[in-house]
Amino acid sequence: MRLAVTVTGWVLLATGCASAMRSAIALERPDASGVREISIAITKRGFEPASAAASVGETVRLVFTRTVVRSCVTSLVLWLDKDHTIERELPLDVPVAITVELVTAGQVGFACPMHMHGGHLDVR
Repeated sequence: MRLAVTVTGWVLLATGCASAMRSAIALERPDASGVREISIAITKRGFEPASAAASVGETVRLVFTRTVVRSCVTSLVLWLDKDHTIERELPLDVPVAITVELVTAGQVGFACPMHMHGGHLDVR
């Protein structure tokens, strides 16, 4: 019973965090070239920078690099829209690139799987 309550609490927390921000619609474009690159480091404080700006219609490559051994951010979840995510492992000191085309205004959120650390891309 205690486990069920804990799991339910985490599901509600995750759902609440995701639904609180207005999701943009983004499409993964792994083979896109000539795109703007945004570097995001994972440090002892979490994602740095925790936010960046982009424009509707733009294609951006988010490059995540974990620079610390002790962190709960050993993988990430990136929301393309309210129903679709991309999940990636973040090995130490290895850049992990995710390229997305930004279709509508809103926020493309990213976080560790437990939602302890996160950030977003503001799409205008």
